[in-house]
Amino acid sequence: MTESPAGGRVERELMPPAEFDRLADLLARGMYEALEQEAARLAGRFPHDGRSWQLLGVSHLARDQDRTALGLLARASEMMPDNAAIWDNLGLTHYRLHDFATADTCFRRATSIEPGLLSAWVNWSANSCSAGDAASAERQARQALQLQASSAAAWLNFGNALFDLGRLEEAERAFSNALQRQPSLLDARIGYGMVLDAAGRQNDAVRCFESVLAMAPGNWRALANLGKIHSAMGDSPRASACYRQAAGVPGVANEVLSGLLFLRLYEEPADPVSVFAEHCSFGERLEAPFRGVLPIHANARDAGKTIRLGFVSGDFRVHPVAHFFEPFLAAMDRARFEVHLYSNHPGEDEVSLRLRKCADNWTKVDRLTDAELAQRIREDGIDILIDLAGHSSHNRLSVFARRPAPVQVSWLGYPATTGMQSVDYRPIFAAADPDRSLQQQFVEKLVHVHCAPSFRHPVNLPDVGPLPALKRGGVTFANLNRSDKLGDAVVRVWSRILGCVPGSQLLLGGIPNGEVARSLVERFAASGIPESRVRVEMRGSMDAYLALHRDADFLLDPFPFSGLTTSEHAVSMGLPVLSLAGRSLASRQGLVVMSVLGLDQWVAWTEEQYVRKAIGFAGNLDALAALRSSLRRRLLSVSDAAVEAACMQSAFREMWRRWCDGEAVVGFEVEANGLVT
Repeated sequence: MTESPAGGRVERELMPPAEFDRLADLLARGMYEALEQEAARLAGRFPHDGRSWQLLGVSHLARDQDRTALGLLARASEMMPDNAAIWDNLGLTHYRLHDFATADTCFRRATSIEPGLLSAWVNWSANSCSAGDAASAERQARQALQLQASSAAAWLNFGNALFDLGRLEEAERAFSNALQRQPSLLDARIGYGMVLDAAGRQNDAVRCFESVLAMAPGNWRALANLGKIHSAMGDSPRASACYRQAAGVPGVANEVLSGLLFLRLYEEPADPVSVFAEHCSFGERLEAPFRGVLPIHANARDAGKTIRLGFVSGDFRVHPVAHFFEPFLAAMDRARFEVHLYSNHPGEDEVSLRLRKCADNWTKVDRLTDAELAQRIREDGIDILIDLAGHSSHNRLSVFARRPAPVQVSWLGYPATTGMQSVDYRPIFAAADPDRSLQQQFVEKLVHVHCAPSFRHPVNLPDVGPLPALKRGGVTFANLNRSDKLGDAVVRVWSRILGCVPGSQLLLGGIPNGEVARSLVERFAASGIPESRVRVEMRGSMDAYLALHRDADFLLDPFPFSGLTTSEHAVSMGLPVLSLAGRSLASRQGLVVMSVLGLDQWVAWTEEQYVRKAIGFAGNLDALAALRSSLRRRLLSVSDAAVEAACMQSAFREMWRRWCDGEAVVGFEVEANGLVT
């Protein structure tokens, strides 16, 4: 019996307890068709009893028919608004549909009605973790554990929250507790492996993920994590095999496919044709659901107006992308351009705060669904939407697939195509494409910008110091790039160089942990270079990183994925970079840095040239010393953020003009003076 809205009493007949128990038994036994037939019959007989609709919804939920379940459970919640279990089921459905905000409201309602409902606290903590709110997830998981300390699911969610909060030791204990209570809980085993990996215990992590695959062959999360570890260890073939196997599993997350594409840029040899084809295939996957939807944009077609630019990135923080983006942003003409930054990362730091001050609007979007973010961009009236991530972490390419802005661009964060027809342009530094051959590797139309990259160097750069070889008596080659760029071909070629330069040594910096360090030393030993000639330094502070440059004579750029941030840092510390340019944009980043300095002789185009040049430069210490003393000054004379900003503003203005005039998307050049040709 319930109250009517007017306050009078009406009789609403509920199904007998025995009928409900029989339905619940069918659900527990997985007899979904029989359950749905009986629940539908009882819904007709007891139309005001929301529990029949609830069990219908839960049955569809169990069969992964989430949209159908949503309508049924919503109807149940209207009939029985004080039933906590129904709100819990409805919240779980919204969670599975990635509507985390609505799910949060449902779980809040469920726990307010029945504070002791364990499943609601467990589901709520999982939802909060997926929404990027690890602090709330931790609180909710703690509450679940207070209700039932033996809940493996609660320990799992507790571990996930602690992992996201960076509390690795506590997370490891939480995952262990989950596995003690339910050894078959694969998600806890995967979480445990991720903790081991983050703690630098790669061998243990590999064994953990392999145990998952022994229990569930083809588990894409385990495969993707194995691929990540093998990549960090420099084993691109094994990494690629893991990612490819994961990519073939139904339901695999888009970020795993993006991870495979990113890995393709490291592979030796990286065939640009096949890399391009794989990017296009993934672009089709993202865009297919929206092919029949014509985008409608209300933006005024006024070529001379103040253009609203929206930049989307998860790297508005201490990150290489921010090193390049910040000086450009600070130099923009704010009278002609309105800047909106959409930050897709849960954390903020001092760089985030500086970027906020350079923008007209800052919006955290890491908790927004794709549909919500696309709608927000439309509401903000963005004219040109710029992706700064490509297929790197924290990207929102699936939002670009919905084309929320009339002009869409990819820039800076990823040295390859997005593969998406919905992204119109890709600006690149003209020096990267001297023969204008790169367009065939991009879906986007290339915009060649004739300027040097701007870069935010540390405020107090240390002195470059004298050439170390003059004191040491032998040349120190260095590499300070990520260890996953050091594939077998790199080790082979660098070993050959070391073998041809008596007394030389190799300094490897920025190594993430001891296991990667040991692996690198062993790989060079297998190529004939003893451990005594390979110096390995762990990843440290920026000051420690910069100090390493004072111990090296010049940098050997890895290939086929060359360095950009590391090359900028090296040149600022007086170290020239010997780079091997290939056919892809990823292989030509060192080319950009050295050619804009007028040092094209430091760029090789074949392995043989690379080796000969390394040997030749190592044999001319006087020339190296002279170059070392002048490089920082040379770099600062060509790296002008105002010039880059002017060029990019001309590029954006031309893109906008073409859309306003209804002209086709085509590539073009922007000269150093801002002239479009």
